[in-house]
Amino acid sequence: MRLRALPLDHIVARLGDRFLLTGERRTGQSRHQTLRDAIDWSHGLCAPAERTAWARLSVFPDGCGLAAAEAVCAGDDLPAGRVADIVAGLVDKSVLTRADRRYRMLDTLREYGAGLLAERGETGTARARFRDHYLAAASRLAAGLSTAAQPEWFAWTVRESPTLRVLLDRMIDEGDADGALRLVARLTPVWFALGRLREARLWGDRALATAGGDPGARFQVLVLNALVALHQDDRDAERALLDRAAAVASGPADAAYLTQLRGTDELLGGDVVAAARLLEEAVAGHHEHGNRDVMALSIRLYLAGARLVGGDLAGALATVQELVDLCRAAGERWCLSHALWTRGGVRMFLGETAEAEADLAEGLRLAVPLDARVAVISNLEALAMVAVRTAEFGRAARLFAAAHVLREAQGLSVMAGAFEALLEADLAQVRQELGERAFADAWAAGLAMTDAERVACALRETAPRASGPTPAGRLTRREREIAELVAEGLSNREIAARLVISKRTVDSHLEHILGKLGFTSRTQVAAWVIRDG
Repeated sequence: MRLRALPLDHIVARLGDRFLLTGERRTGQSRHQTLRDAIDWSHGLCAPAERTAWARLSVFPDGCGLAAAEAVCAGDDLPAGRVADIVAGLVDKSVLTRADRRYRMLDTLREYGAGLLAERGETGTARARFRDHYLAAASRLAAGLSTAAQPEWFAWTVRESPTLRVLLDRMIDEGDADGALRLVARLTPVWFALGRLREARLWGDRALATAGGDPGARFQVLVLNALVALHQDDRDAERALLDRAAAVASGPADAAYLTQLRGTDELLGGDVVAAARLLEEAVAGHHEHGNRDVMALSIRLYLAGARLVGGDLAGALATVQELVDLCRAAGERWCLSHALWTRGGVRMFLGETAEAEADLAEGLRLAVPLDARVAVISNLEALAMVAVRTAEFGRAARLFAAAHVLREAQGLSVMAGAFEALLEADLAQVRQELGERAFADAWAAGLAMTDAERVACALRETAPRASGPTPAGRLTRREREIAELVAEGLSNREIAARLVISKRTVDSHLEHILGKLGFTSRTQVAAWVIRDG
């Protein structure tokens, strides 16, 4: 019917409208005549307050918790204290579904609700409440990030990621520089800890491209974006961001962050004397001006690194011990996992391999529940280096490979300077001790490890046995075929051409393969095919 009335290109352009292609039927009950009529009928069963909540809840793109629903739905016509009962009523009527204390709405119902919201003239008000709720939550995140509440805020960021992306997109598109900068400033430390460097850099660049906004928030984003660039080994971008940050810095408290990053830059460039001097100055500046956020806390990691590389093992140990004590007292875990990595490294160079392994294992155990990928990678690499010193070369090769595949997946460079040279020297020793064939086999085994297997190998534990079919048995025939072509080195586009299917279909199959095998990259899939496929 629509093809007789509308040109094909008009229909294609409107495929996002779920109500476009549903035509009226001339028979049957009215509520069955069209999709819109069916939803109209459901809407008619709702009480007035439920209709109001349905419309206002449509601003959430990926569902919400009860606190968020109360923040957005409540108003003069709907007291916050009633929202919980109203939400329960919408669940009873199947307008909302509930899972894990989160309420979701089917996209069709959400679009219908958005239409109602527009008819009521409330779209702007509801979106403003939505924005304010998440900015307030992000402020609480920033305050709690260096405390025992840290795991909850890591989990919140992961859970709310789809919603936060939609909000950031909207604020940037609408020129809301203040909101975008404030939100990115608060989220970047978590993105960094989770190893989401590409995402942090993307949103940082986009937020900084907006005009205006709070200068303090702009300074924070510039400094944090510089830190991310540094860990991506993009030194030119890092220095340009620091110059821009210096231009908007507002006083001595801000200067401590600039000094910290310049010291870190010197450390990675190999000038450990200049690095130690600048980092010591920054530690004093943070202390004097009361900077207590996670970035200020983490500076001791870099100062300990500078002292370690400079040969001052006692000074490095004292610095990192101070950090361990601060983190434990605050209940903080992410920085503590890095501090234990650093202390483990110092103890390794002191020849205390058992103590070093104990520190690194604890650091890994702290990082895994947080999904703090940077800390996981660092501890895996350091445990591999300890394995070299205890002549466990096969285990060392597997752990080096496991860390390598995670670095590749996260877009995280091996930071330049002395640490990279030490890692490469250890890897060369492992290759020499094992021989090319044994090294290749151990490396492939490490690449093919699942998350659980790499942690078990690092902690000298047995990985939990997966229930159900083997990994090969969990793949469909087409998925096994695509996995084999990945192992041949073909791109998704080349695989699509070989199999005469669309690239989007290949993308979808590869996503399923990664999920079923517990992998994070194509490299792991290829190694698994070579080893076990």
